[in-house]
Amino acid sequence: MIVVGAGIIGLLTAIGLKQAGLHPIIIEAANAGSGQSGRNLGFIRVQGRDEAEVALMARSSELWGELSQKIGPQLSFRRSGHVSLASNARDVDRVTEWARVGERFDVDFHQLRGEELYKLCPHLSKSYVFGGFTPRDGQADPQAVMRSLLDHVDQLGIALFQQTPVTSIAINDKSVKGVQTKRGYVKSNAVLLATGAWTSRLLAKAGIALPTHAGVATMAATRPVAPLSESTMWEVGQLGFRQDAGGRIVFGLGGYVDVHVRWEDVRGAISTLPTFWSNRRAMNIKIGRPLLEDLTDVWRGRDLRPFKWAEFLPNDGFVKAGLARLAHMIPSLASELELDAVWTGLIDTTQDFLPAVGTAGVEGLLFVAGLSGHGFGLAPALAEEVTEIMIGNRPEDTKLAHFAPARLKGYKSIHELQRLPREHR
Repeated sequence: MIVVGAGIIGLLTAIGLKQAGLHPIIIEAANAGSGQSGRNLGFIRVQGRDEAEVALMARSSELWGELSQKIGPQLSFRRSGHVSLASNARDVDRVTEWARVGERFDVDFHQLRGEELYKLCPHLSKSYVFGGFTPRDGQADPQAVMRSLLDHVDQLGIALFQQTPVTSIAINDKSVKGVQTKRGYVKSNAVLLATGAWTSRLLAKAGIALPTHAGVATMAATRPVAPLSESTMWEVGQLGFRQDAGGRIVFGLGGYVDVHVRWEDVRGAISTLPTFWSNRRAMNIKIGRPLLEDLTDVWRGRDLRPFKWAEFLPNDGFVKAGLARLAHMIPSLASELELDAVWTGLIDTTQDFLPAVGTAGVEGLLFVAGLSGHGFGLAPALAEEVTEIMIGNRPEDTKLAHFAPARLKGYKSIHELQRLPREHR
């Protein structure tokens, strides 16, 4: 079995397959853990999730605890709770609306007012009138998680090939036969694509259209400050932050992203434009070199190039706005906030901001894409389901039915079968 992509979902799935007595190999285009899995805020929360994700995220929360017991403190997971903060009637409505969702799924949720709220974070601005608290939610350091999982993969003896880009998927008679890499052909009748924002380009070569777009999120961390709160914090519609083990405040502006328009966005404009328009206040649309490179490749009949991290520089405006919101949330820290690090993460997103999991009508092929910034928290439960599908214990349309890609406008399963070169038959 081949797992393409050494992010958190790929690593956890490979671990699950190995523990089931199988012999997976992992193929990674760059360095394991170098993508979005190691570049997010580290929130692990049920609160605020779409109703379609709540049951899966609740299971994932349990699995995070089990992983921590198995791997140890180096995983860095802690069940710290999550707080949503509301300062106006509209945001109060959003929090209470989700409380009703949580109640349907038996989520431990507390509505906080006044002193109840400030007990969790005494330094908070007094502008907040209401909060929602889920004590079972947690957090982890993404870099520590990826290091721990890589160590576990190594201990289990799972083969991992890094700096080995997969260039195409070999399909014949509606069945997957293997993958072509820069280093040669690898044969297998079971392939998982856990390749994030690169997934749609790999599938397109096989005649499969998966409409996703990529957003570049900017995140930052301050220099260490005095303890603020154990919980992760989310100012509704604005800023999210957590304080890491070293005292740094790790923060980001949530849904605010730079979208570098690519060929897929142009080709699938009928499906992407409504998403861009409805989220125009949070999406900073950019037309520049990435699109020009894509158009050049299309014009010359070449394969589209993979995304390059060097293209995605942090948005200084988002950083400044984030620091300003942080100073508003914690006024006593306004004069102490100094930047320690700034980075970006590439988020692959669907039209409805829910994952896309499917086979596209190809036996033995499975893809997990469009995690929309939720993949880190959801990963253990998603990997559990994907593992069961790959070993044949569970049909693909059970717990993941909400994430079937057929719901997406512009999605097309395989329509032109790829004939294998003679030497690969």
